[in-house]
Amino acid sequence: MAKQIFDVQETIDEVERLLKADKALLPGLMAAIKMLIMVVKMLTNKIGLNSSNSSKPPSSDQNREKKLRTKSDKAAISG
Repeated sequence: MAKQIFDVQETIDEVERLLKADKALLPGLMAAIKMLIMVVKMLTNKIGLNSSNSSKPPSSDQNREKKLRTKSDKAAISG
């Protein structure tokens, strides 16, 4: 099965357009779909965050690249 890449924002825009056009959709169902769209937007925005563009300091960022130091690295630093 081939992995398909699609534009999330473009898909969300299309779903929102279809929701506005559909007058027969139950209000509760429409509210639930809008809530799911909001969750998807929040998750896609979070994917792009890292310690350089969020309020998290690098030490608490679980997704940061961790550099492992060896003994020779410590000796070179201390001089």
